[in-house]
Amino acid sequence: MGNTCGIWDNGFYTKGYLQNLPLTILIDNGSTSSILNYKIYRQLADVLKNAILEPSTYKLFDVNGNPLCSYGTLKQKLTLGTADFNTEFLVCDIKQDAILGQDFLLDHIDKIDYKRQILSTKDTDIRCWIGGEANAICRVIVKETVTLPGKSKMLIPVIIENAEHLGPLGYVDKTQKKETEHNITRGILDPHQEDIRVQLINFREEPITVHAKEQIGVCESYYEMPAVGVCNYIGTEGTSSDKLPSHIEDLFNRSIVHLQEKEKQYLKELLQAYSDVFAKSADDLGRTNRVQHRINTGTAHPIRQAPRRLPLGKREIEKKEIVKMLDRGVIEPSNSPWKDLNQAENDNDTEKSEKPVECHSNLEKQEETVKHFATPLTEADETADITEITGLIPGNIRAVTRSELKEQQNEMKVNEALLGGWEPSEIRQQQLEDDNIGKVFAAFESGSQKPPWESISSGTSALKTLWGQWNRLELHGGVLYRRFETNNGQTARKQMIVPKSRTQELLHYFHDVPSAAHLGVDKTLEKLKNGFYWPNMKEYVQAYCRSCDSCFARKPKKESTKAPLGTYVSGEPMERVALDIFGPLPLTKRNNKYILVISDLFTKWTEAIALPNQESSTICTAFIDHFVTKFGAPLQLHSDQGRNFQADIFQRMCNLLGIHKTRTTSFRPQSNGGVERFNRTLASMLSMYCKQKQDQWDQYLQQVMMAYRSSVHASTSKTPNSMLFGREVTLPLQAVIPQPDTEIQENRSPDDYVAHLQNKLKENHAFARKALKKVSIYQKKRYDLNAKKRIFKRGEAVWIYDPIRKKGVCSNSLTPKWKGPFIIEKRIDDVTYRVKRSLRQPSTVYHVDRLALYQGRNVPSWASRFRRMMDLEEANNDQQLDKPVG
Repeated sequence: MGNTCGIWDNGFYTKGYLQNLPLTILIDNGSTSSILNYKIYRQLADVLKNAILEPSTYKLFDVNGNPLCSYGTLKQKLTLGTADFNTEFLVCDIKQDAILGQDFLLDHIDKIDYKRQILSTKDTDIRCWIGGEANAICRVIVKETVTLPGKSKMLIPVIIENAEHLGPLGYVDKTQKKETEHNITRGILDPHQEDIRVQLINFREEPITVHAKEQIGVCESYYEMPAVGVCNYIGTEGTSSDKLPSHIEDLFNRSIVHLQEKEKQYLKELLQAYSDVFAKSADDLGRTNRVQHRINTGTAHPIRQAPRRLPLGKREIEKKEIVKMLDRGVIEPSNSPWKDLNQAENDNDTEKSEKPVECHSNLEKQEETVKHFATPLTEADETADITEITGLIPGNIRAVTRSELKEQQNEMKVNEALLGGWEPSEIRQQQLEDDNIGKVFAAFESGSQKPPWESISSGTSALKTLWGQWNRLELHGGVLYRRFETNNGQTARKQMIVPKSRTQELLHYFHDVPSAAHLGVDKTLEKLKNGFYWPNMKEYVQAYCRSCDSCFARKPKKESTKAPLGTYVSGEPMERVALDIFGPLPLTKRNNKYILVISDLFTKWTEAIALPNQESSTICTAFIDHFVTKFGAPLQLHSDQGRNFQADIFQRMCNLLGIHKTRTTSFRPQSNGGVERFNRTLASMLSMYCKQKQDQWDQYLQQVMMAYRSSVHASTSKTPNSMLFGREVTLPLQAVIPQPDTEIQENRSPDDYVAHLQNKLKENHAFARKALKKVSIYQKKRYDLNAKKRIFKRGEAVWIYDPIRKKGVCSNSLTPKWKGPFIIEKRIDDVTYRVKRSLRQPSTVYHVDRLALYQGRNVPSWASRFRRMMDLEEANNDQQLDKPVG
């Protein structure tokens, strides 16, 4: 039977059967045909009489281009999992039992899932595995359903799938998914035992349930390695000469200063025995013959591809380095079909090399592929927890403590703030590759004079900016810098000229990380100027800070988001009535705590009713008993979005009385400004009489309301009494002190009195309408002085002002007030929009003052899908409108 190619094989394998003959099959999408091992065919021919080979016209070649002998083709039924496939094989001499190539995969396989290690067909999924022990990764699944209490850990039984493909020891780790509610403890175990248990930790307060067959981790082979730093190559054991080689004499003389004679002699013998381990010069890279390799290219063939072009300033360096490596024997000329054609299409002044050069280690060649030794795990792989594998309890794993896990997570967070990849050689390379910097750099490094204007006049503004600062450019360590002087000229700094490919990384580290603290444009720009420069740097910083989500969500906005004032003027009594809840107030002896405020927006007649609570049923009862029974049902009732006004019982009351119910937008008290302003007046009036005994406010409530209704209102220039009754009421003082009659009403009949009262009301209402309109125009004019009309288009991303503090958040000062981004679904009118917060949540209506245009870099992933849905809905509506009627 064929086998995989050793523990380091990374082939994709599955199990199969040819007429009940088991096979280990390699899945190879690089092979054009499916192939069967000739030895397997001989075993099959001994069993089946119809296993006859047919002549083949195919010509096969291996990965090196050498022809392979094909014995013919064989058609047989191949069983994979629970499915059967009629398959045509080419019979050849191969190491594997069989290979399924492109012909089989295209005809029968829908998807190759390397992550889940599955071949998907129309009818079933075929389980696969990675070939070698070292590369095999097996799923760790739960054996039976287990419930973990909150903040606890537990050893639970598990099953390691395809454990037969792992080595003697396995390393268990969590899956590379997003953070879950539980976490498996990493460590080493024996994957071949029957009873395997791993430790699972529940970080949540609530218990969680892990169900049977649920994947909680992965397991891969683990190999114990020799200690790092021990040389595996043993040199010449001893030498007949007592003289040390010249390249280690200085080392010996510096090492024997404090040694005794015996120790000196022992050191000398040791250096003589291992003299070839030490480098003889700076160019002596050293080598060993303990590890040999050759590159296995599989079924791939050489292709002709243009090499990566180097900048002009780097080509001379490349030539010199190649000559040095040739002289030291690091590389040698090659005639291989895989040779590096690195000399193609150079400039006219660049000479082509006579022979192509292959860059490979000067190691001894060997015929067969030699397997690499595994490298020891580093600290990042938590070697401190797994280096000692002796004494482990079979079936259990070494635990990683929670404190150690937190330390590693903190180290990862700290490392995010460290700038990496800024070595001078790397920065120099990127400067030379930059479209603008590279041209100036090459000219400056060559030592020539400043290029003429004609040579750069057609370039970009950034190129012209660098050209204009030619006299301020300097080279330090092979990197281009700019000399920057302060305004007084006393100090000068060296600023690295940053390639365009690295500007976003610098802006991130100088603005986003904790050590940058999301400061403003000026502070970020000044910090950058201390060591870096690129053309138009200020515009880059301004755009980056403007598009920063964290800054917009937390910092106050400089420009006004206030929209022009919208007006609504009532023209008749009881046309539009507003109501609100004022409180809570101190609990009185009558058990009252709230005040229901009801105000007619035309006559300004206002009722204030003391309530024990603000439940919907209590509000409905008070509204009917104290308002509807006296004045009738209003046409429209306006309130905020309080739950008591949105309750089902309140809505049913409005429907029963034929009242049109409206509401304000959320966090927009200005939409109910008449009542809100009265609440402040009411609080001022009550405070005058309840300073000492605040629990008696309900005893004065109706008296202060009488005073309010008998006073002239600023908007109508009339009292609410005269607007509603057509006359003024008699105040207590007027009842005590008689007043002379202004009109003789002795002979007036009831009909005359009614007509007179109607005329009086008409005059008052007409006068009030003019006054209200005049006041409305004046208020809008003053309000709109600092207002700005803004229109958002459908599908635009916006911020929403949402100061609600989340449950469990103690400090509101540290909570961002702006949230988003969200998507505009519809513009309802000039000041209200319907906004979609997510695909699953229903849309919400917001006032335009709570919206701000999103200019960040993190538009939600569902936004494009939602825009397509809106476009499709609009197209369908247009089609419905275009249909003929009748």
